[in-house]
Amino acid sequence: MFSFSWWNKSVEPAIVGPPRLSEDLEREIFLLAAFQAPLKIVANHILVAKRTRLWLEPLLYRTILVLQYDRVRHQLEQRLRRKPGSVLRDGPRNLLIALGEEKEDVAYAEMLLLRCTGVQNLSFHPPLRHSRRFLPAMKGMTDLRRVCTQLQELFDGAIGSVDLQLLPFAKLTHLLLFDEMVNCSESDAAHLAQQLACLPALTHAAVSGKIPHYLPLAILSVSSLRILVNLRQDTRLRTVQMMYERELKDVNDIRFVIAPVDIWVREWEAATKGAPDFWAVAERFVEAKQSGAISSGSDKYWTDDDMTV
Repeated sequence: MFSFSWWNKSVEPAIVGPPRLSEDLEREIFLLAAFQAPLKIVANHILVAKRTRLWLEPLLYRTILVLQYDRVRHQLEQRLRRKPGSVLRDGPRNLLIALGEEKEDVAYAEMLLLRCTGVQNLSFHPPLRHSRRFLPAMKGMTDLRRVCTQLQELFDGAIGSVDLQLLPFAKLTHLLLFDEMVNCSESDAAHLAQQLACLPALTHAAVSGKIPHYLPLAILSVSSLRILVNLRQDTRLRTVQMMYERELKDVNDIRFVIAPVDIWVREWEAATKGAPDFWAVAERFVEAKQSGAISSGSDKYWTDDDMTV
């Protein structure tokens, strides 16, 4: 006989309303959308719920510029100091610090280096006369890929004291030095090259300003380097070709490039937004030489024929 016992069993009620996503999936969706959206849209998404604020607020601080003469620097400092540790740990990937030498400036810079441990792209102009003050604060920055700094000011005020075997520099691929190198001795040049050779991931190096010819020769002895750039500001005194022939004619490695630089803060910030930086320009120049588009035997090592240095 046919049984209707199933009829008396409890039946699960139908789902009312839209299906609920798991929190992990919801988080991934919000993050994916946020990475592709303008900051104003991200700020609106933060207001949806407490959990979206927790997920998305760090993205508002993806790039931080801290400048001595910025009118809002004190407001920014107060805001950053009040943020939970997770915001500065998980948010900033690009950090530029250019402060003064006052006590509060030094403490502010130290705080940012200590808390922004996820930074990959750092431009740091250390306040003078505070040798080795900032290295302990940088120990947690183990994901650094690009660094622009005055290297000797991080150590003991001399290139000979530089030690790049410390943990923060282990993953560096790009290193730009703003140090004054015009009076660099040959022994200091050799020491710097030795230190650069200790960086297993380093492929791009740059030095700014006037340099002695033996400095690039020493640095180019590092076989892992694909590019060495000498950044020069426009002085309108002489052509770049004249400068090269007088000062650097012995440097004829295909990896050597002379490139112009204007206002560094502006160029750095533009690059964080996707604009081609001097690294990209130098890469294309070297590739053109390697491919034969520019004769590899050419004496031209500058990216801009109109440069004056």
